[in-house]
Amino acid sequence: MKPEPLDSVEYLRAEGFDLTQAAKALEFDTFVQSNYPGTRGCLEEYEGYPCIFYVAVHQKSDVVGVVRKILPSPLGFTVTHLQLTPEWEEKAKTIIATERCEEISTTALKKGFRGRNNFSCVLHLFRMAFQDALAGGVRYWFAPIEPPVLMHYVATFHFGFKAIGEAQDYLGAPTIPAVINLEEGFEQITKADPELADFFREGL
Repeated sequence: MKPEPLDSVEYLRAEGFDLTQAAKALEFDTFVQSNYPGTRGCLEEYEGYPCIFYVAVHQKSDVVGVVRKILPSPLGFTVTHLQLTPEWEEKAKTIIATERCEEISTTALKKGFRGRNNFSCVLHLFRMAFQDALAGGVRYWFAPIEPPVLMHYVATFHFGFKAIGEAQDYLGAPTIPAVINLEEGFEQITKADPELADFFREGL
């Protein structure tokens, strides 16, 4: 399933203050709709973490999609603040200590660019994040994911995210801590959906 291109939408790594702030504003507006309790206009829990924003920009001005990727640092990853299963409490620490890891901490889409039949925006953003991860030698992604979104990622996109804890309240919504081995996950996509795998390879 190769996503159809969207008219007048380009996909960028956010650089500069204005685009970064627009990405944070879209995150905040989206999470507030899911009962995020913050009031500062941004996701306060992520302030201070080194990160990259991948953004979808409509008509060269309106940020309509964002994926935030947290990079390795002494601060670690926010997903490990969630309660993990006993097996994964130690396993996650070992992976983070010995492997190149990142965290896909948020995905936010403006209304009109999300929904069951509107996958293009999120898939283009994930492709950028995935290709950067490959170029950087990243082996694992951690991610806090809402249960229906995790189910959708696995069933529709064949993303091999594995739950490493039960659903629990995080940023105002039930959230499952998850992990994916990128090499194994891409092999899974290649077998299940070769067309989507080809899309993720484009430009490499």
